[in-house]
Amino acid sequence: MNGAQESIEVHIDYQMTWIDEHLTWHPSDFADPIMSLVVPQSDIWQPDITLYDLLESIPLIPEEKLKARVDFDGRVTVYNPQIMTIWCKMKIDLFPFDSQKCRMAFGPWVYQQNEVAIEESNTFVPLSQCPISGCPAEWRGPLLWPVVAMRLWAIVDATGEHRPACREGLSPVYAQLAATNSPTHRGMSTLVG
Repeated sequence: MNGAQESIEVHIDYQMTWIDEHLTWHPSDFADPIMSLVVPQSDIWQPDITLYDLLESIPLIPEEKLKARVDFDGRVTVYNPQIMTIWCKMKIDLFPFDSQKCRMAFGPWVYQQNEVAIEESNTFVPLSQCPISGCPAEWRGPLLWPVVAMRLWAIVDATGEHRPACREGLSPVYAQLAATNSPTHRGMSTLVG
């Protein structure tokens, strides 16, 4: 977290899942039933979901190496591990014993709410659990800002329904990242470092 710039840098492996009715097949049509395929992400349509308060994004895997899993029923799943710097309004009046909650708005950049509907999933990730690709090293050791929890979200469909929007016609989903300052580790880092 950077209190002066009101930003937070997170290592995130965000997952998007949706149904693409053009990518379906019957597994029984093949001698050895094919239940799913792994294809380059660049070969398929993807919703243009973005993080509206994103200041900077550094991909951890080059775009040409990103893959998508496509299941026979049209379910597409992609993972995009990145280092993201996100704007976060901070309250530092209780420093060094402060906690921060950063609200992140995800939504389509070009598509309207009648074209892509997104929805928060019921998955809640406490600190003790890791994302699909494993815990980043920063999560394993003592942290200046231990992550308390992160709520996940998923794309529901590509047809949509009318929802309140942050910009005309768009349907954002909000996630919240909660972090607590660790003054003990900060003091140790200052003395040792």
